[in-house]
Amino acid sequence: MKIIEVPEYIRGLIFDCDGTLVDSMPLHMKAWEHAITQAGGKWDYGFIFSKKGMQGKDILASYNDSFGMNLDVEETARVKTRIFPQVLCRDETDRCRCGHCAPIRIKASGWRLPQAVREKMYCSL
Repeated sequence: MKIIEVPEYIRGLIFDCDGTLVDSMPLHMKAWEHAITQAGGKWDYGFIFSKKGMQGKDILASYNDSFGMNLDVEETARVKTRIFPQVLCRDETDRCRCGHCAPIRIKASGWRLPQAVREKMYCSL
């Protein structure tokens, strides 16, 4: 396991790994809307919202069953995953609103981060 080296003047670090501090659900919903409509599906906010916490492929399989669709589960899940950070993580003023930029700022400072944090580095500053 790698260790984060934190300068002595830092009094604490906060990692939001489960959405407790940053409500990213609206961003995920927009990413789902993009992916599903791009794949030819009809957008149903309530249905997708009711599936929050499920794996993307499971959400899409349930969507296909419920709406009689045949969306490509693998590709649609890839589109959702790809579009979330690229398009929806910034607001109209081009500032990060998803909360994932903080680990990038830490990385830029030269600190070492655990793999779980590095995998969540969506924004490019």
